[in-house]
Amino acid sequence: MMHGYSESNEVLLICIDTNTSMGVRSQADRNNQVLGPFGVNYVNDAGRALFDLLDSKGICSAATFFEKPAYATWRNPRSKKGHQLDHFLIPRKDLSRVSDAGVSKLTVESDHDPLQIKLRIARNLSSQTATKASFVNRGLLRDPIIADNFRKTVLKHLGDTPVSQGDIPVSQGIKYPALRDAVHASAREVLSSSARKRPGWFNASQQQLMADIAARNKARLEFNRKCRPGEPKPHPEYEILQMSRKKLKLTVAAAKNSWMADKIPGLGQGNKNPKAYWDCVNNIKHGLNGHSKPVSEQRFRDKNGVICSDPVENAQTVKDHFQKVYNIESDLDPAALSKIRQRPIRLELDDPPTLDEIRKALNSAKKDKATGDSKIPVEFWQVLAEDESTEKLFSEICIQVW
Repeated sequence: MMHGYSESNEVLLICIDTNTSMGVRSQADRNNQVLGPFGVNYVNDAGRALFDLLDSKGICSAATFFEKPAYATWRNPRSKKGHQLDHFLIPRKDLSRVSDAGVSKLTVESDHDPLQIKLRIARNLSSQTATKASFVNRGLLRDPIIADNFRKTVLKHLGDTPVSQGDIPVSQGIKYPALRDAVHASAREVLSSSARKRPGWFNASQQQLMADIAARNKARLEFNRKCRPGEPKPHPEYEILQMSRKKLKLTVAAAKNSWMADKIPGLGQGNKNPKAYWDCVNNIKHGLNGHSKPVSEQRFRDKNGVICSDPVENAQTVKDHFQKVYNIESDLDPAALSKIRQRPIRLELDDPPTLDEIRKALNSAKKDKATGDSKIPVEFWQVLAEDESTEKLFSEICIQVW
C-alpha cells in the first residue's frame, strides 16, 4: 500500500485505527523518526512490528509531535486504562505541513475519541503567499452613505473634482480604460470587506446577534470539554448550552420580525408602478436569504406530455428536444424571400442612445449577476447613474462606443 505511495505533488495522509501501542520517543533515542515525544508511553509486540514497518517507509505518527492534555484514544472497558491506538500517519518529509494534531474535543458516538489535524496542503510551503482576507462586497452599495462615498472615490481616481457643490464635473475625453480602472480601484477601496456576507435582517441587528452567537459557541466549547463518550451529559454545561441556543433562536426571530416590519410599509406608500412594488418585494426576499439562493430544478415534459421524474430523464428530454430542433431538414425557396413585405429603414436607430434610454437600460438590468470580461458588475454602473456628478461618466462611454 505504501510502496510508491505519492507523486511529487501529492501528500499522503493515512487515518487509521492500528489496534497497537507504539509508545513515544525517549530523550535518548534521537534516531527515532517515527514517533514524537508526546503520547501514551506503552508499547506492545504489535506496536513494535508497526514501528519497524513505518520506519522502513519513512512514515511517522503526526499526533505524537504535539503536546496535548490527553493522548489516549481508547480505554479498556475493564481496567479503564487509556491506549493510543489511532494515528495520523504521514511521510516524515511532510511533517512540516502539520501545524496541529491530537485528540479532538468533539463528541462522537464511538468508543474511540476522535482525532483532528491541521494540514497545510500548498504544493510549495516556502513560496506560499498570504491569502487575501478581503473581497469586494457589492451588497454594501445598498447603504446610501457607502454608495455616495463610492461615487466620490471614482471621481477622485479620475481627477474630476467639482468646482462647487451642485456643479457637474466635466469629463470630456474620459476613455473607457481610465473609467474601468477608477471603478476597480474605488471598489477595492470602499467596498472591501473581510466579514462573511450576511442577509439584511442580520446586518440590521448584527451587534446583538454576534454577542448571542459568541455566548452559544462558548457554551458549546465548555460542554465539549466536559462531555465524554459513553458517559452522561454534564448537567450544568448542557443546561447552559440549551439556554444559549434558545436565546439565539429568539434573537434571530426578533431580528427578522423587526427588519420585516421596517420594510413592509414601503409596499403601501405612494402611487407606485408595478415595478416599484416588485422591487420592494425582491428587496425583502433578498434581505431574508440574500447570502444564499435556493437551487431550483426545472422539470421538463417528455414527448408524451409527462413531467420527468428524475434528473437523468430530464437531461434526456432536453437532449432529444435540441437534437430535433437543430437537425430539421427543410427546403428553402429563394422566391419566397421576394414576397416578404419590406419595411421602411429606420435610420434613427444609428443615432447614439439618449440619456433616458441609457437610464432605462440600466434600471432594467438584473443585479447579483456574474460580470463579463470587464469584471465590473452592473450595480457599479447603476450607482454611478444615480447621481448627476457621475451619471455622465457612463453615458459618455456608451456614446463613444456607439
